[in-house]
Amino acid sequence: MLNYILTGIKQAGEQTLNWSKVHNTMQGEKKHPSNFYKKLCKAFCIYTNIDPKAADTQSTVRLIFIYQSALDIKKRLQRLEGAEEKSLEELVSVCSPYITHTKNIQKTKPRPSVI
Repeated sequence: MLNYILTGIKQAGEQTLNWSKVHNTMQGEKKHPSNFYKKLCKAFCIYTNIDPKAADTQSTVRLIFIYQSALDIKKRLQRLEGAEEKSLEELVSVCSPYITHTKNIQKTKPRPSVI
């Protein structure tokens, strides 16, 4: 009898989908793409019933990763041929050198002198 009650409580209290929380997960300007991917996977696990590592949900996670990346990375991924068919790990590896290059450019910019 107790098993039936516990089963009923578990089924009644299933997690509701909160897509707005997933869509509010954005990549920061200075965040590495791999960190953003981990953050996005964590948001999927917490706020939805979608397993981001499952093969049947990869297209959804991939599109959200592309469109919620930082603006410069987003443009690069949108111009990439076949981005929709690539795995998420490939997309992250495509972005990684670009973010490193951007950081190096920011470091070499001359700072304005204070008078």
